[in-house]
Amino acid sequence: HGCFFFSSRRRHTRYISVTGVQTCALPILVLPSLYEPFGLVALEAMVSGVPTVTSSACPNLGVPQFEKGNVNSLTKLLLDVLISEEKLRELSKNGINIAKRYDWENIVAKIIEFFKKFA
Repeated sequence: HGCFFFSSRRRHTRYISVTGVQTCALPILVLPSLYEPFGLVALEAMVSGVPTVTSSACPNLGVPQFEKGNVNSLTKLLLDVLISEEKLRELSKNGINIAKRYDWENIVAKIIEFFKKFA
């Protein structure tokens, strides 16, 4: 058995063994929800630059997803992501860009645009 180490420090990368595979230990959010109507927790993590993966119960925000309730699917996804510091950094960068789409000003502008269609 291996263990997952979720570190809150970004300055130093540590490597750990998960089922015999060397992986890097950087912070990551795993949202394993069986039901998630929006995924606000995921957005909060992404805006902070935390690499994020969610279950298929979450709306597809553009982050890697695993089949909800399926441990094998989650394990495969985590092993794929955690073996590469580069993949984690890419997830972090992509997450920040995804979260920008949900910026308050962007949302308000879309709401105003929507209501103008009916004015």
